[in-house]
Amino acid sequence: ESISLKMAKQRRGRVGRTRRGVYVGIVNYDYQNIEPQIKTNDLAASLLSLRNIEIKLEEVEKLPDKPNEEQVLRNIEDLKAIGALNEDGNITEKGKEICLYSNDFSPFFAAVILNIRDNMAEKDREYHEILAALIILIMTSQQLVLNPNSLNLQRHYNQSSDIITILKTFGDLFENSFQEQKDKCIRFGFEPNAFSRLITSFSNFIHKVFKRKENDRGFL
Repeated sequence: ESISLKMAKQRRGRVGRTRRGVYVGIVNYDYQNIEPQIKTNDLAASLLSLRNIEIKLEEVEKLPDKPNEEQVLRNIEDLKAIGALNEDGNITEKGKEICLYSNDFSPFFAAVILNIRDNMAEKDREYHEILAALIILIMTSQQLVLNPNSLNLQRHYNQSSDIITILKTFGDLFENSFQEQKDKCIRFGFEPNAFSRLITSFSNFIHKVFKRKENDRGFL
């Protein structure tokens, strides 16, 4: 992977943040002229998280690189559209709640799930939980499948949808306990770390958003 000189310095700076360490860089002195990520990446999540601690990224003066102004303005308008920011560009109560899920999901994805929750009737709770879980699965499915030729996946293959194939395979896998699921998921064609992250995301999100009790795992 080609990186810029600034990226190399930034990676070197990570050494020693949490414990003593050694940085080893393999260099051919042919660094690429790569734009820093703050100039190229979508900044919506960063803009919202910083506003949650009363910092406006676009007003910070001493930055190694300034963000792309058009990108920042576009992201601010997008965050206003989902109710995360008010017309003055300040974070709203909804925006603060969206920040609770920023480790797992983008602000826009979190907003969709919160809208589902806020518009549900209590009697329809389980249907909305299933819908939320399906959305999470759709968002993560590309990283989930390790071996598409797994016999278990092939047995449930559905030509119309990879998601249906995965869900049907989950039906067999979920007959086991969660610990057994993690141990056996590779035989079902799933990447173990991605599977664990998916289930953790299900659990964290359903408990936080739909307010299930901590020991209530029935939805799994």
